[in-house]
Amino acid sequence: MLCITLRKGEYITVQFNRLNSERVHLSFDTSREVTILRGKVLWCLDGVNDT
Repeated sequence: MLCITLRKGEYITVQFNRLNSERVHLSFDTSREVTILRGKVLWCLDGVNDT
């Protein structure tokens, strides 16, 4: 599941690139002030920052 939360004034453009039998490919474009991280990456970074 993909969940995107934006604050007032933030924007994101989502482009549907392609679809095959198992995957959907999307592209995201936004201002540099908005950070986009996969949950796994964020989880790993949180673990690194705790040590």
